[in-house]
Amino acid sequence: MDSEDDEDIFADMSINLGLNDSLDQAAVPEHLTESAGEVVYSKERNPVKEHLIKQLADVKERVENTKRQISETAALKAKILQRFSSHAFYGESASSDSDSDLYTVDGEPVVKRTKKVDHSRKQPLVVKSTWQYVIIDKWVVGIMLQNESDSDLYELDLHVDVRNMDEFSGISGFWTKNSKGLWRRTDLVRTGDLGEVAATVVLDLPKFTRFSTAELIATVTYELDEIALQTLVPKVSLDVRKVMKGDHDLEFPDNFDGATPIANKVIEPLLTLKSLSIDKITDFKLPYPCDTELVKILNDIGMAEILPKVFVGQTDSLSRCIFETISVSPLKYKGLIYSRSIQQLNMLLHRMQEVLPEGTFIATKNLTADAVIRALETEFNLYLEGVDNEKFRLQEARLMTDLMIEEFKNSCTIYKSSE
Repeated sequence: MDSEDDEDIFADMSINLGLNDSLDQAAVPEHLTESAGEVVYSKERNPVKEHLIKQLADVKERVENTKRQISETAALKAKILQRFSSHAFYGESASSDSDSDLYTVDGEPVVKRTKKVDHSRKQPLVVKSTWQYVIIDKWVVGIMLQNESDSDLYELDLHVDVRNMDEFSGISGFWTKNSKGLWRRTDLVRTGDLGEVAATVVLDLPKFTRFSTAELIATVTYELDEIALQTLVPKVSLDVRKVMKGDHDLEFPDNFDGATPIANKVIEPLLTLKSLSIDKITDFKLPYPCDTELVKILNDIGMAEILPKVFVGQTDSLSRCIFETISVSPLKYKGLIYSRSIQQLNMLLHRMQEVLPEGTFIATKNLTADAVIRALETEFNLYLEGVDNEKFRLQEARLMTDLMIEEFKNSCTIYKSSE
């Protein structure tokens, strides 16, 4: 077959190939065969093309299956997280079907048990408000909480984290109001009228090296009916501009009225000062009844009553010093003094000695050596346990032992004999 014959053959072939057609369309779709001197065109399958199409369909199917599995996994994950968070915030629901049956190895249920837990979808411990103050180089954040359950809450703990800070240290505590209306440290929340509790955390003021704001994130954990629960605290932000403007300065109301105090305006700064202070129960034993009332005596030395039985220092030397009267009798005063340092405490006691009747005996309840040793043992055990993931506990224990050692070294008993 010469070249002219070849040209005739290709001239008779009808191949319509556009510019945008795929390459497989460029292949001659008909197989050329010779039969009795004639060229016969016959349709034939393309195995390579069919194999590629089959692989493409298989890949598409696997992609769709994978997408469906991812969607189902995400939905299951969201459901599990919702159940865990619901359990952590509200406790186990009576309508929940988890862990309600016992099964054999083959998966057959053998025992059906009825749940006795009946918690509502109401969170037992709720956040009522938050506040913050900046005092010199300390950042104090307070959280007011309310127990809305019918049971007492135990094992209180506060977990905090500060964004935009590589490292931070501090100490936290919980406060509740006793039957006399005075706020004292606590590790549980009562129910009913005494269900209000405040949490405070004292942190070193951020350095603001790279950022002009710092954000505190906190979670309160506790136990209700031996079930561990938690309450999230709204984010608390500290901004340099507001600090410089004095928005977070600690101030008490100008007009003190012990009978009708402005609750939050007094309690929040009061608990802030208490969280920064050491405290001492002090007895004032008088040789004879004093003609001047204790309120007048405290006013004369620069203490003002901000709540019933609660006095705060108004002079520079007694600034941020608190005196709470526990009991008053003709021959004995008993009070709880909060001060920033042992030096400030001793200055107050000496000043009290000057205005009380001559011969008054003043004694503070000092720490015992056993109490200091127990605190040191607690800190040492934390070191041995290697609580790298609980550095806050270790810092709290270290700070507590430092305060107790300092208080033990400087604990005082003042006696002034009559001349």
